[in-house]
Amino acid sequence: MRRINKTTYFLLFCVLLLAGISVLAWFIYGKIGEISDVLKKAEAQIAFLEAKEKEFSKASSEIENSRAQTDKIRAVFLSEETFVNFMELLESLAREAGVGIRAESAKLPQDTGPANIIFSLEGAFSQIMRFLALLDHIPVAGIASSIEIGTKESLAREKIPSDTLLAKINYIILNYRQK
Repeated sequence: MRRINKTTYFLLFCVLLLAGISVLAWFIYGKIGEISDVLKKAEAQIAFLEAKEKEFSKASSEIENSRAQTDKIRAVFLSEETFVNFMELLESLAREAGVGIRAESAKLPQDTGPANIIFSLEGAFSQIMRFLALLDHIPVAGIASSIEIGTKESLAREKIPSDTLLAKINYIILNYRQK
């Protein structure tokens, strides 16, 4: 009976060992399921955050694009700070057209009125017309409200060759922005 007793103990030990291993496996399986759920939630959160990061990146680039476009729009409007740049632009157009330019007066807008500048050009008729054509393509909205063209002799009572003309232009600036 001892032998049966030892066998019984051995079988009982194996059953208990198998039960322990089963409980341990069930516990590990449960923990794996919990960890798997946590990983699935983390993956979903990571995917959500990546989508938000893409949205943020897209929004940032759109803000930069709109900032650049806003700067371009602001550059079109003249102000006291950019008026010197406008004058330099007129001088470069005059050099390109081959005419001499002289600013005579400038008036900033009064309440609702537009700003304007009066300047004179000196050169041949074709050069003055070239300047006016170039003036039409500048990024400043304006209109030449009056143009007087004549010889310097007739306009200024000076004696100069008659092929040199003097043009006096009143240019109204339509896109002047006050502070």
